[in-house]
Formats: sequence, C-alpha cells, structure tokens
Amino acid sequence: MGKIFISYRRADSADVTGRIYDHLCRTFKSDDIFKDVDSIPLGVDFRTAITRTVQSCNVAVVIIGKDWLTATNEAGIRRLDDPDDFVRLEIEGALKRDIPLIPVLVRGAELPSAEQLPESIRSLKFRQAIHVRPDPDFKNDVGRLVRALEQTVKGGSLIHRMKHLVVERPRLFAVAGLLAVVLIAIPILQKIAGSVGTTDPNSNAVAKASPAPSESVSPSEDDSIVDDTPVDDTAPLLPTTPARIIAYDPAFLGRFRVPLPTITDETRRGDLLNGQVFDYTYYSLVVNERRGMPLYTACNINGPLLKNIRREIDRWNLDSRVPRDLQKGNDVYIANEWDRGHIVPRSAMAWGSEEEAKIAAQSVFFFPNSVPQHSSFNQGIWNYLETYILAKAKREQLKMSVFAGPVFRSSDYEYRGSRIPQSFWKIVVFVDPSTNALSVSAYLMDQYTLSGPESIQTDNGRTPRSEFKPENYQVSVAKIESLTPLRFGTLKQYDARPN
Repeated sequence: MGKIFISYRRADSADVTGRIYDHLCRTFKSDDIFKDVDSIPLGVDFRTAITRTVQSCNVAVVIIGKDWLTATNEAGIRRLDDPDDFVRLEIEGALKRDIPLIPVLVRGAELPSAEQLPESIRSLKFRQAIHVRPDPDFKNDVGRLVRALEQTVKGGSLIHRMKHLVVERPRLFAVAGLLAVVLIAIPILQKIAGSVGTTDPNSNAVAKASPAPSESVSPSEDDSIVDDTPVDDTAPLLPTTPARIIAYDPAFLGRFRVPLPTITDETRRGDLLNGQVFDYTYYSLVVNERRGMPLYTACNINGPLLKNIRREIDRWNLDSRVPRDLQKGNDVYIANEWDRGHIVPRSAMAWGSEEEAKIAAQSVFFFPNSVPQHSSFNQGIWNYLETYILAKAKREQLKMSVFAGPVFRSSDYEYRGSRIPQSFWKIVVFVDPSTNALSVSAYLMDQYTLSGPESIQTDNGRTPRSEFKPENYQVSVAKIESLTPLRFGTLKQYDARPN
C-alpha cells in the first residue's frame, strides 16, 4: 500500500490532527501514514524527509482549521504567501503530481476560495472536501475519511476492512479460507436473520407480533442511544463493584413470572463459574469462562419511570467479583474499530428516581457486560433495535424483561486472543395491554456482514435508521435455543413467531 501524507499546521490543528492520525492507524499500518513528528526519524533533515514523502505518496490529506488560511510568521506575513512555507510546498508538490488530495475541514473551517489562495495552489479549491466535526460526530466523520482513503489507496470494501482489522497479517492462507467460508455463508445468514416467520392460525399463541410487519423504527432524538461517546482509556482499571445491586426480578411483570433461562448442556455448565449469576443494577448476567464474555444477560426495563440521563465520558470498570483473566479490559479495543458493545444498554437501565437512574445507568459500564462489536454494527442495526425496544417501552408505558447475549461458534474470528462472536440475540417480554397476555419476541442479528437484510448502506457503512425494520430480524425463541445452551421454558408458547 502506498503512503498517505498528512499536511497540517501545528498551531492550527495539531491536537485534532493527532486524533485523526490515531484513527487512521487503526485501519492502515502506521508506517504507511506520514505525519511529520511521528514519521521522521531522529537526526534526519525534516525538510528532505517531507519533500521525498510528498514525491512518493499516493494520496495527500490537507487538514484545514480556522487559522490555517490566516496564520502569519514572526514578521506578520501570511505563511501561505511565503514561497518557502512548508504547507504550501506540500500542497504544490501533491498538485503537480496530480495525486488524490483530500481537504479535511476541522473546527468549523470552510474551504478557502480560489481568490484567498496563492496562485500555485488555487486548484485546491476544486478538490472535494470532507468535514470532520467534534464529538459526537467525530467518529462517524473520520469513518467516512477512512473509507475514502481505502478506496483510493487499496480499493478495500467494508468486508475487506473487517478482515484487515481482525486478522492483522499472519496466517494468510488460513485467513483466506476462513474469509471464503464467511462470504459463502453471508447469504444464508442473511436469509436466517431476515426470515419472517408465519404464525399458524390454529396455534395457541396468545400474543400478537411485536412489532407489526408494517412498523419501522423512527424514534425521537431523545430515544437515540448511539454508543459513540468518548471512552476514557487513560484511567487505570481498578476492580470495583456496582454502587447499588438490584438483581433481575423474575416477578417484574406481575402475574406472569419470567425466570432466568436454564442451561441444559452440562458440559457447558463448567464454563460458567459453576453457573454463578452476577447481579448489577436492574440486571444480572452469567459469564462464559472460555470466552470471557457474558453467556446471557437479563434486565428489567420500567417504561413509565425511564429518565434521560446525560451521558458523560465512559469509564469502564473491572468487576472485582469476576476473575481478572475473564474480563477483556481495554486491550482488545485499543487502536481498532471494535466498540465495547453493551449487551445491557445504558439508556434501558436509566429508570427510577433521578439518583437511581444515574446509578443504574453507570452500572452497565462493567467489562462482563461487554462484547467486541464492530462500530458499524454496534452503532447501526444493534443500536436501532435497542432504540426501538426502548421507544416502545416509553411510548406504551410498558414494563419489560429482556434477555440478550452473543452466539458462540467455533468459526468466530480470533483477534488479540479473543474469539469475536458473529451473531447476537435478544428476547423481549412484556404484557400486551390490549390482550392482557404475555408478548414474546426474539431477534437475531449478524455483525460479520455489517449490513442487514435490507442491504442498504450509507457512506458510513450502516443501514439508514429510516430503513430499519425490526421484523426483518425477528426469529423464534426456539431458534435462539438452537444456537445457545439456554432454554426459556414457557416463553415459547407466547412466542410471536413460533415458526
């Protein structure tokens, strides 16, 4: 792969450039990205190094902040008007070679007009630019930049980038075979995930499907629970316990008791810390020892008492009750596009009084409640399903019991010592006010394909929220049981899609 040259003014955008550089290093090798301070060896004439790199790079990225155009030297002369200004020389070199040049506009800057630029670099004005905004939009905007660079530099697709992220070069032949199996399996998995079950008219199921096939999710701004909040990776990981422990309540729905699932496979029971259930605030979980991830979670959502709790910088915690080697910690998530994917989402636990909601929302930030999820999945269809469920609980003032977890397969990708699950499931249980009967809906989603059955993607690789239809991912409870060692008892007789 050829070099990516980053041009910027330190006084104008050094901090945001460093952050962009770190994100690019998650996809491209750091040796293939040139950023002066990080890329020039000690003792080397930086002028020579910059000139050589501009002459040999395949693509140039010019980062433009609000002071980029007007920055002056010690004599008060605008730097761009100096023929020896390094930023000007870098752009001139890229334009002369006619290589792709991408202006990246940060801190609200706009692309200068041709009249504002020296004649030698005026054609910069006619290069397609991209805005990189601050959080919460930063991650999505940089994702667009990464995809543009991929297409320019190595022509990779999103699936190719996924492979690059999780494989990291070694065992190429084994990886090629595995990727081939995944690609062959994608249509099959999509068909499974997208299949729409039909209910036998003679069935004893009393619940109606939730959602109805014609429904699509269109939540309000307050209902959005996108997991792209900045994470504090610098704070030391100190084992702790939840500030307030309120276990999952099987009697939460009143006269319909919804117990924890049972584990039928005795050989699996030994992988679960002897089946120990760990309680947090409004939710509980069981840990799979072999994976260091939750086998399943169980939570209670109180729709009438849900609160909108402002989200600050995420600080994830180790659980002092769980052995350290069974918790992934930050090492799995650094310098890549894997999110710490909540199985029990923050916003769903934010209920009760204001104080109770804050404590409960914070209780989801324990590593036993996380599984590596690709950002396009975690902030895409998985988030849309969570948002749909939460919006329904709010809108219809429902209490819900929700089970969720990953599907563990021997074919899951191995990355940094962890096997990353391909599929995730949810089972939503509530009392239908119109029938006063139990309603049960199960969902299955796949993150390896990074898209849903709709096969519609935006420039950030996700299915648009407006196109998301939860029924496309609805399966039977029996299907979830077939993929896990879990059994959900009488819930199957209330299943909205038993077939």
